[in-house]
Amino acid sequence: MVCCSIENSRHLQKCGTNTIGTVVAIDMITLPRISSFYRYFIKTRGLRVKDAIRLQLTPIIYITHKIRGGTIDFQGYHIPGQRLLIIKTWDEFVFLIRPKTSDLDYATLIPEYYEYNNWFVPHIKESEFFVDVGANIGGYTIRGCRHAKLVIAIEPVLTNFLILQKNVELNNCDNVYALRMAVGKDKGYAVLRIPRISNYLFAGSASIIKRFDAEYHQELVKVDSLDNIVSCLSLNRIDFLKIDIEGAEGVAFRGMLETLKRTRYLMIEISECNEWLIRQIMKLGFKMLDKRGKNYFFVNKSIA
Repeated sequence: MVCCSIENSRHLQKCGTNTIGTVVAIDMITLPRISSFYRYFIKTRGLRVKDAIRLQLTPIIYITHKIRGGTIDFQGYHIPGQRLLIIKTWDEFVFLIRPKTSDLDYATLIPEYYEYNNWFVPHIKESEFFVDVGANIGGYTIRGCRHAKLVIAIEPVLTNFLILQKNVELNNCDNVYALRMAVGKDKGYAVLRIPRISNYLFAGSASIIKRFDAEYHQELVKVDSLDNIVSCLSLNRIDFLKIDIEGAEGVAFRGMLETLKRTRYLMIEISECNEWLIRQIMKLGFKMLDKRGKNYFFVNKSIA
């Protein structure tokens, strides 16, 4: 169900050109710490026998990959087999995930354990309205639905979106409104590029801005500004806004100025080419509370 009609418009300019090595680096962020390994090895489990066995084999395959000089650090890329898995995460949420992708890692939120524990958890508990822009398969969406009155999940990649919908259903998240579209400056359509290496699909690095030197799959997606989307949904305020749109945040910013004025907490990934956004966000009355890598956490001083 789409609340706004999307009109034709031309695509946005790219933020930069990525080699496939850079794509891998985007997904790696950092090696999981011991506590994160514990969450994966001990507390995350497959709900079907075959899924449980495949998860047990994954760390062995991962370690072998690293010994041989491999550079792909996300655990999910090393799950054997081709069939989808159903898992229960360390915090008791159920997820459908794909092998050879980062689904496992973003279902468990291991790569963003710091942001999740220090930014998201303390503030989502007091939030009624949560907007997840770049929802992927629902790592934050599913957890947010347990606390927020309404969750808006926006995800442009078709396969991500279909799995997001299934994960919403598996976790009985009746308060989630999911939209398949990209967020940009205004209404239109855009070419979404999804990089891959051999059997590995980097769906978490898909972008309407970046261009990739290596192999990629592309989709035509609807685009709208966040201001239009929020207006269509008649949201007078947003308690927590998460944005992770792989380089498109610079262009999308121009279409979310009104939304930011009514946003209390903002968690946003800012690519290097868009670091000018930090100053612009602060000019709107936000205070930076914390940062980790490319991820930034702000509070709106006029609302806090």
